[in-house]
Amino acid sequence: EGKDQHHLRDLYFLDEFDSGNMIAVDLAGSYHYTDYISFMLSFHYQNFEEMKGETTVTDLATGVNTKYIGEVAGMDNRSSMVSFSALFNF
Repeated sequence: EGKDQHHLRDLYFLDEFDSGNMIAVDLAGSYHYTDYISFMLSFHYQNFEEMKGETTVTDLATGVNTKYIGEVAGMDNRSSMVSFSALFNF
């Protein structure tokens, strides 16, 4: 399910997707420099494969709903992030 509100156009989209595949990987490692200080490096990856489905558009100004059937809406997403952290224990 996807939700998207277009404020400047006064439209609200509600998308209904079939099931899809997703993969995620998180890797992290840390090094204890002293008893009080440690460092951590991590990598995060997510991939949502393309999904398609129906959408319902609501005109927020008039309240009119319009449903579009078939594969008229779609989504996919791929993201990755590397982070470095310094940890202080006291």
